[in-house]
Amino acid sequence: MGLGSAISGVGVKIDNPLKAAAIKKDLQKALGYRYFVRTWTDMNRNLFSAIKLEKAAMFIILTLIILVACFNIAGTLIMTVIEKTKDIGILKSIGANRSGIMKIFVLQGLLIGAIGSLIGGICGAWLAGALGRYPIVEKLGLQEIYYFDRLPVKIELMDFTLVIGTAVIISLLATLYPAWKASRLDPVEALRYE
Repeated sequence: MGLGSAISGVGVKIDNPLKAAAIKKDLQKALGYRYFVRTWTDMNRNLFSAIKLEKAAMFIILTLIILVACFNIAGTLIMTVIEKTKDIGILKSIGANRSGIMKIFVLQGLLIGAIGSLIGGICGAWLAGALGRYPIVEKLGLQEIYYFDRLPVKIELMDFTLVIGTAVIISLLATLYPAWKASRLDPVEALRYE
């Protein structure tokens, strides 16, 4: 570049790469305004933006998958209401109120959603751990594209909790219509043909 013996840049290696932003501030303050300090995250900003976008897209895809599962929960509860019409009529005729009937079906749907979300979360965490441990990239023959043999996986507790919480909330919402339908059932109509 025709600089002669002038130095155009200095690289600094640190023990913890996650502390690069804090060290950047300290270095920038020590060097002053004439010098420009960049971290490894600054130099790979496009990659991190792509990963952030991919993370948001995966959350949307997971939410859509959960919505489809919740339609199954709602369908199951609607079928349960139809099958248990006689039992609901008997409960109402002996004094059960609408809110009590509604609570039964909401609780049933919530249990289905919570147990399914918990099992799915455990399986997902296990699969993510397996992806980080075994050389999957190497087995797929993608080492020429990616410079590593294992997928770097880091399970974020906040993301994990957000996905499971969203699944439980959506499954709870899916129970409201069938539970409301069951609570509105007229005991006379339910028992008329029994």
